Amino acid sequence: MDEDLYQKIFELAAKEQVSYVDVRDEDSLYTVIEVVDGKVQRSSVGSEAGIGIRLLKDGAFGFAYGSKKSFKEVLAMALESQIVAKKMAKSDITLAEVKPIKDKVVISQKKPAQDVSFEEKMKLLLEVDKELKDKDKKIKSARSYYFDVLRRQTLATSEGTLIYEERPYTYLYVIPTAKKGTDTNQGLGRAGHIGGFELFDEVDVKARAIETRERTIKGLEAKRVKPGKYPVVMDGTLNFLFAHEAFQEWVN
Repeated sequence: MDEDLYQKIFELAAKEQVSYVDVRDEDSLYTVIEVVDGKVQRSSVGSEAGIGIRLLKDGAFGFAYGSKKSFKEVLAMALESQIVAKKMAKSDITLAEVKPIKDKVVISQKKPAQDVSFEEKMKLLLEVDKELKDKDKKIKSARSYYFDVLRRQTLATSEGTLIYEERPYTYLYVIPTAKKGTDTNQGLGRAGHIGGFELFDEVDVKARAIETRERTIKGLEAKRVKPGKYPVVMDGTLNFLFAHEAFQEWVN
């Protein structure tokens, strides 16, 4: 959160006769590790940061995003996009009066993932990946992913609103592929939450990998379904996925 930067943007925007401006400031710290058949294929630790500037002028919005260091250029691009939007607008946009809000939301981590060494994360993933292979060698390939991110976001507006949020995510995925003759079946197991590395104290990810492996192998014996319409009883997780893809992605 950089209140001095936001104030500079508001002052520059005011000189351009902008009636409203908001700044969306975000930065993330992340770790990504991918293991394929017992070998590390990809690993990275890094950070990402940037700002988005939205402004209202003459009844039309403009928006642009870029790096914090280039905030003047980002503001200039937002002003240019506002000119285009104004030419295409059929009517002017007006904002409702709202009371400015100041708030800070920090989701705590019992065991911050950012304090856990990269080596410990790597060791965990390699141990989980070993559980995906079976003695009968029906599992022909296996992929495992580890991902954590600490996302920090701020919304600041020229009306006085200032909201800061800090949200951590930690996930682990396993994707075994089984084959029998010409039949192939791919499985998916996962563990994740909004929080830190304590996830792996709460969830036995090795047991989940084994369960995913056995379910994937069992799927090879599934009978083929004749085309047609059938009544189904849907798993809650799968039902949520269908709803997400059908509605939320469309809205996005």
